[in-house]
Amino acid sequence: MTVEQRIKYASFIDRLATVGVCENILAVCALLLFRDTFEILRQLEKSESKTLKNENISIEELLPAVRSWTDYASFELAGLTLKSFNEYSVEDSDFGPLIEDRITTGGFSSIRWEFWGKRLIQLIESGYEPVMSEAAEIIRQMAIDGYLPLRNTEVFRSVTVDITKFRVYVLL
Repeated sequence: MTVEQRIKYASFIDRLATVGVCENILAVCALLLFRDTFEILRQLEKSESKTLKNENISIEELLPAVRSWTDYASFELAGLTLKSFNEYSVEDSDFGPLIEDRITTGGFSSIRWEFWGKRLIQLIESGYEPVMSEAAEIIRQMAIDGYLPLRNTEVFRSVTVDITKFRVYVLL
């Protein structure tokens, strides 16, 4: 799937979830996308290779689809996180190899949201402009819409990330 196709697919699915069409079922698409983007070690930059294998996709290619979910459905995803929603198969809800804290079960959880926030901060600090700016927009949107319902949970933290071109204030 090309980057443009992935964005269109994510935009369609996240908008359906936002208006309540099979919200819990469609959210597994976000869970899989977020896991593939943040919980698996990937290269930052697009490769020149034309292969479309999942393991060859870079973070730069995945972030626009993640941004679509955070632009349209971060509030719904945060709600599933508050409920620790996990009515998915073990294969779909399992953690990626980068998450070391496996105390909870898979699915949506506060541990996972906190990890994703930390990974976004790492991406902002990566120094690679296309990834930095996309990650900053994602975390900003998550702070505005997604994390507000999590205000009284352990996920809520105040983090300031200084970057040469911009300053991002994030509520985690």
